[in-house]
Amino acid sequence: MKDSLIGSVPLFAPLSEEERQLLAERMRLEHHSRGELLFVQGEASGALYLITSGWVRLTAEGFQDLATLGPGSLVGETDLFLGRPRSTTAEATTETDTWVLAGSDLEQVIAGHPQLGIKLSRAFGHKIAQLTTYLARRLLAVPGFRELGEEELTALARRLRAQEAPRGSLIFQAGSPAEALYLLESGQVRLVTGAEPSEVDYVELAEGAVFGEMALLTGKPQGQTARAATDVQLWALPKADFDELCSSYPAIRRALSRELRAHLNAEDRLLAVQWLRATPLFGELPEEALSAMARRLLLQHVPAGEFVFRVGEPGDALYLVESGQVELMADGQRADEPLVRLGAGGFFGEMALLTGRTRAANARALENSNLWVLYRADFDDLLVRYPAISLSLNRSLAQRLAEADQCYVNQHLRRLSLLAGLSHQQLEEVAERLRPARYRAGERIYDQGSTGKALYLIESGEVRLLKRVDGVTIPLAHLGAGDFFGETEVLNDSPRAATVEVVKDADLWVLSRDDFEALLQRYPSLAINLSRIISRRLNEVDAQLARSLRGEQPVAEAAPLIAPVPAPAPFAPLRPRRVEAPPVVRPQRRREPRESAGILGGLQGLTLAAEKAAVWFNARTAGAKLRLAAVVLLLVWLCGIAAPVFLIRSLRSSGQVRTQDLAQLVYMEVSRPQERQPQMVLALMPTALVPLPTYTPLPTDTPVPTDTPLPTPTPTATPTPTDTPTPTPTDTPVPTATPMPPTPTPLPPTPTSPPLMVAAAEPTAPARSWDGRLDQLGVGVQEASVAPGQPYWKLVEARWADEKEAQGKHNIYVNVLDESGQRIIGQPVVIAWRDGKDVKPTEDKPEPEYSFNFNMYATLGSYNVYIEGLPSDVLVGAGLGDLPRPQWKIHTCFYLTFQRSVR
Repeated sequence: MKDSLIGSVPLFAPLSEEERQLLAERMRLEHHSRGELLFVQGEASGALYLITSGWVRLTAEGFQDLATLGPGSLVGETDLFLGRPRSTTAEATTETDTWVLAGSDLEQVIAGHPQLGIKLSRAFGHKIAQLTTYLARRLLAVPGFRELGEEELTALARRLRAQEAPRGSLIFQAGSPAEALYLLESGQVRLVTGAEPSEVDYVELAEGAVFGEMALLTGKPQGQTARAATDVQLWALPKADFDELCSSYPAIRRALSRELRAHLNAEDRLLAVQWLRATPLFGELPEEALSAMARRLLLQHVPAGEFVFRVGEPGDALYLVESGQVELMADGQRADEPLVRLGAGGFFGEMALLTGRTRAANARALENSNLWVLYRADFDDLLVRYPAISLSLNRSLAQRLAEADQCYVNQHLRRLSLLAGLSHQQLEEVAERLRPARYRAGERIYDQGSTGKALYLIESGEVRLLKRVDGVTIPLAHLGAGDFFGETEVLNDSPRAATVEVVKDADLWVLSRDDFEALLQRYPSLAINLSRIISRRLNEVDAQLARSLRGEQPVAEAAPLIAPVPAPAPFAPLRPRRVEAPPVVRPQRRREPRESAGILGGLQGLTLAAEKAAVWFNARTAGAKLRLAAVVLLLVWLCGIAAPVFLIRSLRSSGQVRTQDLAQLVYMEVSRPQERQPQMVLALMPTALVPLPTYTPLPTDTPVPTDTPLPTPTPTATPTPTDTPTPTPTDTPVPTATPMPPTPTPLPPTPTSPPLMVAAAEPTAPARSWDGRLDQLGVGVQEASVAPGQPYWKLVEARWADEKEAQGKHNIYVNVLDESGQRIIGQPVVIAWRDGKDVKPTEDKPEPEYSFNFNMYATLGSYNVYIEGLPSDVLVGAGLGDLPRPQWKIHTCFYLTFQRSVR
């Protein structure tokens, strides 16, 4: 009984008898009383149900009943196969018996028989979640994927596609473009390397092996030929999916690149010989040595942002850049100032390889890069066989060290303002006299009054100069990259005139007094630069001091020198503010000299008093300034905020003033009948102590279904485009609306409402309601062939739901109606496909649920739908698929209505 029931389900039709038996052994029988819930919407999907007797109703939140399923139907399989929470609630409407297959049992069956999961996925139209879980575990055993997390492995497993290859068939050819990465599920694959008979080599791959990934990583043609040694089952990850996954999960590319190395193909070896010959490092080597070196090179892929090696790692390889870009950086160096950037044809890593020392720099790929690698073991063997390689390396290294030194001087010292205009040779001499120094934020480089023995040049970071005058610390300047300081004390042999503190971590160059004086005597341009910069700074300092003494600039008191608490900034003196206004014509009159003199004297006295107040304030201690500032702020708050709020609340509570009586802003839109240009009107209402009339918005001229103006008067008088009388006396006629077709029939007006209009509706002949998207899917209608006056089944409605609208369902729903539009129960409906058909009667189900439904599966192909008993229209070409992917197995639904009609 159970086996025959399983065999009748279309979803299980592709399975062999043995595979169906495996599922039957895992199923358990459950009984559900009427009204019992099999599962609830939103809970985890843990099983599927095969109804053996009784009926089950499916409902969803926000929808009425979706379907009622009977014997032989599957319930809950969609959510289980998609690995998502329940999208519906299933309730037994009668006493019901079901065979239940748990998801965990299905996973165990698929783990032992993957082919069963493949067949179910093909029939379902989508890879089922249980098969995805199996593939993720299979990938975890592959060396290149072991360090990936569950999220990355699941994403990879979802994109894998099943593929079969019979024995002896070609999977890919050496030199062909990379199309996919392959995981061998069962069987054996032979990889053949080498085109010449003397170079041919091959390796046999067993179950679980991955191949073809190097070509995908590097973007290069396949370097090997892959053939099926037996009948094989493969999982293929297409290149487009691989690139998309690597973009979303960069860890995939990183994990594969760390594990993979491959020998260069014949074409790359020829190119490697040409590049090696063109480099100064190997340009003088004989052809034999170059060819031997090319054969030892290995291809390595490095993703963008990944390090090839880091400072302190063993120097075990030399690298040549085939494609991409790599930058070398010293440890702790800024990312925008690398030592060098290398593109195609460049090489690096030779210093550590030659000397045996650890790496002295970091090498990082700026973009996805392909490198050719020569490891130490192969390099040592080549040195023994070809001593010329060692001599060539020594000459090239000496040249590159000189170039690096010159690049360093140009990049760093030319940015310093003091050294502007010096030649490269002069900069080199300056560089020999400089010593580096590094300071952290908050540190002091030197204090005011200390002995000045050196000049400082700022390569990066920021410092500030502070000068203490009569117990007050005044900020003089902020200096950044390219500036210098300390030159005045060095030239005058005097104590430091200011304190220098680091604002941001700073890298400095220190030049001693003796070296500085020697350079000034040797290079006059240096003295000219110095004099210009000092002159500019003196002018800025003078202006800063003047502003600080007048109180225009906040002067902060340095905590370490004066007091543990910073002093607040002084208040700036009040000054009259000049307001520019347009000229106004005024009557001329003679001004009294005494009056003008009095006003001018008052302003001068006010200014003098303000300046004296500022001086007095600056002389106060830090605590006194804080207390005075607090008192002033308290007075401002009391007078400007607390007092007005208290006054307004008092007036409101006494009933004397209302807010809307004080001021009211009204926005009105006035439209002229001809131009219809809106105008903005801002009205200020008078401050009266009587209630104001409620504002009523003016009607717009949008056409409305009435030819009688509104009876409600408005506060203002607005001209109207017509002279239509109003039903009640009013001073404000309202524009009438143009009647809309059909011609309205006015009803008698009531005292409380404006007139209404009623339009008589003409009956229309019934027509077919057709979803236009069906045409894009290739779905059509084959009209019934009947003579005029003969009855037939007419397709009056055809509607389609895409994957989102179907909510995981994959059904054909049908209603059959008589001439009056009433549903017919028991009418046979035919669902036909290429190799068979299914005939079932319509059932008495509560509306709006359709009286017939059929589950579509990919195994059966496309479907035709028609009604038995009379000639019938036929819906042709229904099936799984959506607009972007009409040939794919996407869960969609069709909603059809047939009606008995007469031609």
